[in-house]
Amino acid sequence: KASPSETYREGLKTLSDFASLSPADQDNKLRSIEKSHFFQLLRQHTIEGMFCDPMHGGNAGLIGWQLVGYPGPQMSYRDEVDKHFGQPWRPKPASLEQTAGRRGKPWEDEKG
Repeated sequence: KASPSETYREGLKTLSDFASLSPADQDNKLRSIEKSHFFQLLRQHTIEGMFCDPMHGGNAGLIGWQLVGYPGPQMSYRDEVDKHFGQPWRPKPASLEQTAGRRGKPWEDEKG
């Protein structure tokens, strides 16, 4: 099985002419690859980058969380549930670093 780097390298070759295609041909090109391992990997990484905690390197400005109304990791929502019971509640998102008051160590930095 190919590594992620190899998968991207080969997959991007299939899209090398993408910018020069008409919109209809671009749609057809995307349809032709949507079941490929490359597309699945690209989709997964896009979702991870959009919705991960910023300490992992994505979700700049918490825009992904704002988009879906996710407030970020919190120790408890109990006070908020009581305070806003029966009312819409859309708090400003806070990252793990903001919630904890210190920078956490992302799992990517762990050795082992």
